[in-house]
Amino acid sequence: MRLQSKIFIFFTVLLLLIAFEWLFFSIFESRVLQEEMSSRGSVLVRTLAQLSAEPVLAFQITRLEKLLDSMLEEKDVVHARVYNSTYTVLAATDREQEGWTFSGRIAHSMQIRSDGELMVARAPITAMDQNLGMAEIVFSLGTLKGKVSRSRAIFLAIFIGELLLAVAFAVFLEIQVIRPLGKLAAEVQEIRAESLDASLAPAPFSAKEISRLRLSLDDMREKLRRAQADVVARTRLATMGQIAANITHEIRNPLEAISGAVEIISTEPELSADSRESVAILQEEIRNLEDYLNQYLEFARPMPVRPVSTSVNVLVEDCLLLLKPLVRKKKVKLHTALAAGLPRCRLDVNQLKRVIVNITLNSIEALSENGALRVSTASRADGVEISVRDDGEGIRDEDLPRVFDPYFTTKSGGSGLGLPLSKMIIEQHEGSIHIESSRAEGTVVKVTLPADPEGVRDG
Repeated sequence: MRLQSKIFIFFTVLLLLIAFEWLFFSIFESRVLQEEMSSRGSVLVRTLAQLSAEPVLAFQITRLEKLLDSMLEEKDVVHARVYNSTYTVLAATDREQEGWTFSGRIAHSMQIRSDGELMVARAPITAMDQNLGMAEIVFSLGTLKGKVSRSRAIFLAIFIGELLLAVAFAVFLEIQVIRPLGKLAAEVQEIRAESLDASLAPAPFSAKEISRLRLSLDDMREKLRRAQADVVARTRLATMGQIAANITHEIRNPLEAISGAVEIISTEPELSADSRESVAILQEEIRNLEDYLNQYLEFARPMPVRPVSTSVNVLVEDCLLLLKPLVRKKKVKLHTALAAGLPRCRLDVNQLKRVIVNITLNSIEALSENGALRVSTASRADGVEISVRDDGEGIRDEDLPRVFDPYFTTKSGGSGLGLPLSKMIIEQHEGSIHIESSRAEGTVVKVTLPADPEGVRDG
């Protein structure tokens, strides 16, 4: 059964219970008030009967009239009468009724009757076991009906208020819980491998808990998308790495033979100047091919990490020292901001040097003459961050998601393995690399490395 149906049934049962409660208490209160009125009438008429016995025996009409007049001071009493045993009205609050003959029978026991508007209470007047007559008091039921009506009006107002509150709460649940949950469930059911990039659309007016659930599911979807992309990338890397290893093995032996032959030819004394120039070109291109093959091998068979406790600032300074000639040659304005007191990191120094040099070299190559390069370090909650920022032309939006793809490059002579290798080395150190770029502001590469678990810091 759907949640919406369950909530509808719950509110229907609740409203029926409220209606039953209103009906029950209305009837119950009416009965209680009637019983209270009957009990009060019984007490008053008995009291009147007892007090009237002596005046009836002595035929003291004036005394009876005063006694009856005192009854009018009681709430809801309309009139009162005293009859003798011959059915004659001896005294009455309405003096014109005195001397009338009673058309009924004298009550020999307590009597209470009601006709809807009035309640009549009668009691026998006795003395020495002799029936002297009857006392009668007539009460108005207007006050009683007014109380019942007011109580019913109050209960009705409460019932209507509870009904409106229940409807408002049902609408609230429908808008903030049921609809958003239904929409969220439908969107989750529609998630496919090819649609992991699409975020879950926020539902208007949804409860904060539903919004948090949506954000959590969106975060899970994003993590799933990244995991899927990572699996695909790793599978592709493994496949291409194996291919690279095979190609390198097949090419290296002939290349070494060619290199040896060119070396022999270069020693010939009869070579002309043009031939020697051609041989030099061959030797340079052979070295380029060997470097390219070495990159393939590194990509196919990553070197094991040999970490030692390292000062990140010292590591960065060593890398910048290596690039200092190139910085001067290109007239790059280099700015450094290395934070003091950084935690040390356990790193493979040689591998991380290659990463920082490669990232910084990319930034320098992206700069025009007199461009600005800023290298900084900072402490973060998850370790140490190295930031390399340039004000070059930036990376195109369509190229930015592919910069870590193997063999993807926008350089005419690039291999497309520099950043993938850097990312692989950083991840082997349990770190992360992130690139932000804008055509107007340049590019910033942020490398985060975990701090040394022993908590050692730079002095």
